Amino acid sequence: MKKRNFARVNLFLLLSAGAFFFAGGVLSLFPAPAVSESENRTLAAFPTLDRRLFFEGEAGEKINLYLTERHPARAFLRRFDAVISLLREGESHGVLLCRDGSLMRRPTPNFSIYEKNLRVLRTLSARVDEAGKPLSVCVLPRRVDAAPELLPPYYDKEGDRAVWETLRSAVPQALTFPSLYRADLWYRTDHHWQSDGAYICYRELCALRGITPYEDFTRTALSAAFLGTADAAAGLPHIAPDTIFAYRFAGDADFCVTRDGNPADFAGLYDEAKLNTRDGYAVFLGGNCGVLTVDAGEDDARETLLLVRDSFADALIPFLARHFRVVAVDPRYAAVPFSDMIARADRVLVLCGMQTLSEVDFLTPLLRAK
Repeated sequence: MKKRNFARVNLFLLLSAGAFFFAGGVLSLFPAPAVSESENRTLAAFPTLDRRLFFEGEAGEKINLYLTERHPARAFLRRFDAVISLLREGESHGVLLCRDGSLMRRPTPNFSIYEKNLRVLRTLSARVDEAGKPLSVCVLPRRVDAAPELLPPYYDKEGDRAVWETLRSAVPQALTFPSLYRADLWYRTDHHWQSDGAYICYRELCALRGITPYEDFTRTALSAAFLGTADAAAGLPHIAPDTIFAYRFAGDADFCVTRDGNPADFAGLYDEAKLNTRDGYAVFLGGNCGVLTVDAGEDDARETLLLVRDSFADALIPFLARHFRVVAVDPRYAAVPFSDMIARADRVLVLCGMQTLSEVDFLTPLLRAK
């Protein structure tokens, strides 16, 4: 009798599993969301099948990827996988769970790319010096640098020091802002700084260049439900969201913003529609684009600040826009001749995070552009 009962149990489990995967496969063929809000990315589309895919053996792989990403229980399975990865490896998809329940992305520096960026940075600095324009180079810390006390006990901090030693040797004039090494200046679920950190950076840059900073800001909460890039990558359940703050001031809705040559579809410096999306940090000036200009209108005769930047600058530009007409270039999204930009600028600021500088081929497009 026991053997018969075991056989029935095994048959039941086998049939249940088969029904689950069959139902998932069938449901995956029906229309499903093309974008994963939790991951902030586009999911695989059903492939266009042709003879080449079949002969090269790619058809099965693409169909399998589509069925995997469109499985109706995918969100649950992804969270389950994240928890298992955390228990087994101490992290989930390259994201660390910290002592306070926040998230930090594990750095993955590529020293070949890093050295290339540093060589280009030295070249750019020399060109700005030749043009006789004031230049500031700012490299912002990663969250693992700014809040090491929150890292899990097994994390090895030794490797993180090497990138900073390399920077000090290669570009000794670079500003690294020791005042930003505080956990409360960074989002708990994202790799960016809070506006509090951007404000500190703004004041220090003003002091460096002999500019009187404005102080008539009102620190305003824009959203209390922000889950950033670290949360999207990790996929862990029950992570507490961040609050996005902005330093508002009278007249900040009157600035004119142009994104890649087109007027922004929002008024002023904040795209508040982004607060209802997964990319909440894009509330600052609409998020990533190639060339961003911020000015006070067609008659803006103030000095032009050329800002070579990554997305960290988005939270800083609202402060800088009170002093300068800002032309911000992100080389990852636009190939613009750097020499031409220098000629039209009065000052130059290079500002990016160490994560971008040490992991992404960030600056070389500036030298390749004609």
